[in-house]
This record gives sequence, C-alpha cells and structure tokens, in this order.
Amino acid sequence: MVTQATATYAEMCTWENLYSAYRRAARGKRSRQAAAGFEFRLEDNLLELQVELLEHRYRPGPYASFTIHEPKRRLISAAPFRDRVVHHALCQLIEPAFERSFIEHSYANRVGKGTHRALGIGRRVSPGRGLHFVAGWVRPSGGRACRGARRIDHARPTVERIGLQDGRLAGPGIGVASAPAGACTW
Repeated sequence: MVTQATATYAEMCTWENLYSAYRRAARGKRSRQAAAGFEFRLEDNLLELQVELLEHRYRPGPYASFTIHEPKRRLISAAPFRDRVVHHALCQLIEPAFERSFIEHSYANRVGKGTHRALGIGRRVSPGRGLHFVAGWVRPSGGRACRGARRIDHARPTVERIGLQDGRLAGPGIGVASAPAGACTW
C-alpha cells in the first residue's frame, strides 16, 4: 500500500503551521539556550524561515554532536532548533497519512505509544512463554538471551522482520527489540 499525504508544500509554509511547529519543538525545551534565542525574536525567525521555505532557499544547519554515557555510551547528533521547527512543520502534515498506514503493533516514535506500552502488550500476548524484557533484551525463562536489534537486517521490510500473519503479530519476532523471525531459537 502506498502512503500518500495530501498536504501541499505551501501548507507547510503557512504562518499557522510554522507557529504550531515552533510550539511543538519548544515543548519542554523553552529554557534551553537555542529555544530561548529563537523565541526572543520569534516573529522575525518564523518570517525568515517562511520566506526561505517559500523561495526554496532553506538549508539545514550543522548538527551538534555529543556523547552520553547513560545507560551506555552513545553518540547523539542534534539538529539546530530552527531545523527542528521545520521537521515539526513537515511532520504535522504528513504524520496523519503515515499513522493510518502503520500496523497496530508499531510503537516507536508514535503519539500515545512507546516502550512501556510495547512491553505491556508483549507481556499480554505471550504470558505462557515467560518472556522477560530488560533494556531491549528479550529473554525467555530458562532460555538464552538474544539482542534482536543488533541482528535486524534493515534491508528487509519491517512487516517481514516482526512476523505478521493476517495482520497479527506472530512468532519469535514479538518484543521490544523486534528480532527477525528465527533470530532467537527458544
């Protein structure tokens, strides 16, 4: 099935959409320097962004990279705040179309879903299997642990990776790590 968003580029560039996108991007981050600096000249920044977008002159800025050490060492790359405003402006228009095409048991980066909900569903659909979910690991009781996320072949379609049958999750691909079917022999 092809997902088709009906919104236009001009709709993405409207003042209302850009202002709403700014509010979403700033949620929980208004005290940070980048968000506060953008807000200090909010109207000027949004107008400048709108003109750049409408004239097709907008170019993303350089990402800031930093390392975090909890729960493990990872390199994080963050887009500049004004780029996050553009990301939200685009997502506000295309997300509804994509949301309709996602399967019910897709939990990452979706409003009202997430890791905790995925864990709860995993526990409910496999109570007899004795699965334990810990930080992305899926371990059956009395069996060996596997880390499915490292074994995913990202070239294969998601539907094949999680093992769908008639629109329902099936097989050993169930879990937070979405391990490919057969990756963990239980």
